[in-house]
Amino acid sequence: MATVREIYQYLDGLAPFSLQMEFDNAGFLVGRGERAVSKILVSLDITEEVAEEAAELGEELVVSHHPVIFRPAKSVTDGDPDGRVLLALAEHRIAAICAHTNLDAVAGGVNDALAQKLGLVQIEQLHQDGVDGSGRPYGIGRVGSPTGGDGIGALDPVFLQLPNSGILVQFTMMFGLNGDGSSSEETGTTPDILSPAGEPALVTALRAMEGVA
Repeated sequence: MATVREIYQYLDGLAPFSLQMEFDNAGFLVGRGERAVSKILVSLDITEEVAEEAAELGEELVVSHHPVIFRPAKSVTDGDPDGRVLLALAEHRIAAICAHTNLDAVAGGVNDALAQKLGLVQIEQLHQDGVDGSGRPYGIGRVGSPTGGDGIGALDPVFLQLPNSGILVQFTMMFGLNGDGSSSEETGTTPDILSPAGEPALVTALRAMEGVA
C-alpha cells in the first residue's frame, strides 16, 4: 500500500513542485508522510464540505488543485472556515497534497489540457519559464490554432509507471484524439490503462493507484 510520501513523490515526478510560481504554496501541506493510503479524494479546493466527505468515505488523502494553506496561518481554530478545514483534516488524520501552478505550467498539465479541450492544434507555450529535471519545457499559458471541429490535435503520448506496481498509464491529455475517438500509440508501447477522453490524467492515475495500493 502506497504512503502519502510516495504519492507525493509520484506527483512530484508528474508535475514537479519546484515549478510552482513564487506566490504559490503547492506541495504536501497537511498530514504524516508515512500514513498508508487506500483511498484518495480529488478536488479543486479543500473546503469544509470536502473534508467532511473525505472523512465519511474513509479517505486518508485529499489531492486538490488549490492549496488548502495559501497564506501563513496566524491561528487554527474553529472560529473561521480555514481553521475548521485544517482541524477536520487533522482530527480525521487526512493528509493533503495540493498541485497548483506546478500542474498548470508543466508539459501535459492543466494549461495543455484546457487548450486541447478547446480543440487547439499546434499548441505552444505562451512563455517558457525553464526546463524541468526531465528536460521538458514548462511555463504558464498556451497558444494554438483552432481546428474548427471536435478533433484534438495530436501530441506525443506520455507513459508513466505507477509506484510499487508494473502498471503503465498512457495519458490522453498528452496526445491527440481524433474526431471518432481513435488515437495513436507510441510504437512498441502498449499502456495497461488508457485515460478516458475528457478525464484529466491526474484523476486516472489516482484512480489506478487506489486499485493497486
